[in-house]
Amino acid sequence: MPRRPPTGFGPISHKSPFRQLCGPLYERITPDGVALGVYVANKHGNLSAVVHGGMLAMLADSALGLAISAAAPHIRKMVTTSLSIDYFGNAEVGEWIEARAAPHRIGRRMAFASCQIFRVEQPIVRASGAFLILEASAQRSR
Repeated sequence: MPRRPPTGFGPISHKSPFRQLCGPLYERITPDGVALGVYVANKHGNLSAVVHGGMLAMLADSALGLAISAAAPHIRKMVTTSLSIDYFGNAEVGEWIEARAAPHRIGRRMAFASCQIFRVEQPIVRASGAFLILEASAQRSR
């Protein structure tokens, strides 16, 4: 039986085939930003029996994009153009990790956001990203 996410989290709303392979992922959207979380499973691990850096990068990249999408629903398509990650901790199988992301600037062609990934309130990753806006409706938020 799958574990329940912490209070306030629900199944991720933007499910891509890749995110489905990495999940199950859960999200919490607030006025301050987005949190994206997952229980670390065996499939997320590396040879050292801790979560793989690529999994942490996916979680950060996804949270950054979701934070921008939540703040600017007029954006229909965007792609990551830059992703900067610093790793300074890790997590083991069974632990809950969550990326907390917030947008910084959303322009007409580019958007920028940052996040931290936490393991039991301990930061283990910080990341920032830039996104190229490929398609947006004429209606802008904010």
